Amino acid sequence: MGTEHPHTTWGTSHRWHLLPLIAVVFPLIAWFVLVGVPAISEGERIGAPLPDSKTSPLTAAQDPRRVPATGLMGRVIWSGGLPPGPVGTLVDLPPADYRYVPLFRDDVSDVRIARLLWSIVEGRFGEPLGEELDGCGPAAAEFAIYLAGRSLAESRNLPGARATWHALLAMPPADRVWRSTWAAFMIGRSYQFDDPAEAIRWFRRTRELAAEGFADSLGLANSSIGWEACAELDLHHHPRAIRLYLEHKAAGDPTSVESLGFASRWALRVPMEMLVEYARDPVMRPVITDSAESLIDNYPLEYAKPTRDRWRLALVLADAAQGQR
Repeated sequence: MGTEHPHTTWGTSHRWHLLPLIAVVFPLIAWFVLVGVPAISEGERIGAPLPDSKTSPLTAAQDPRRVPATGLMGRVIWSGGLPPGPVGTLVDLPPADYRYVPLFRDDVSDVRIARLLWSIVEGRFGEPLGEELDGCGPAAAEFAIYLAGRSLAESRNLPGARATWHALLAMPPADRVWRSTWAAFMIGRSYQFDDPAEAIRWFRRTRELAAEGFADSLGLANSSIGWEACAELDLHHHPRAIRLYLEHKAAGDPTSVESLGFASRWALRVPMEMLVEYARDPVMRPVITDSAESLIDNYPLEYAKPTRDRWRLALVLADAAQGQR
């Protein structure tokens, strides 16, 4: 985050000599906490219920197969997969870590790391790893505020949830290291179906925060690309949606392939004049062609054949118009 380093309020000045030690041992400790110690004690995923709450689609995690890609203050501490493809070639994206995070993370994992770091700063080595917020030092406040917002969202009080997450983001940067990206992402998700344009704004903000160095243990920079594409599709911005889904695919998210097919089928419904423009688009053309040609194998013939033939006509008209120039 440039000069605004989020750990500047942690500890007291006479303990700064411990930071080199933390930098060396933190990746090893993080591996033990995240892999050696089971952290799946609280199910948090989009579209699935938490064990102790009502069913809610508004949760920050994506998939039960996720692991952390980045850690405290944006430093890469553990990778759950290979580096992504060339992300950012089709859509302007801030320089965040866009790796797909294939395994699960929950609140407890970050809390454990925060507790461990604070115990090192305080010189309390060897304490048992716990899940209580009161052992997290200054990080306890942001964890608590985020969870308060999530509870409001689970009770369908979205205005209250947004206000709570806005309050978290209004805190000084050093006091919201762990949950800034989560809060921005959740605000975006809360607008997903009611105000797609506002959702897009917050998904972009999620990536900006990740690029600034705020923790993104769930890979929400990656996830925000797909959800922004979904919002663009709801606004009938097919070229932008398909480009975002291609970026999502480059970042390694396996759901992007199905999403590209879905977006292409929606794009095939536009009037012929616009469809010809899509056929002239060098990015959209191969994606929609692949989808249109596969319709015969996956959909009833009475829908698939006319739709495919209509796209083939659009390709012919686009090439003819190009040849006349």
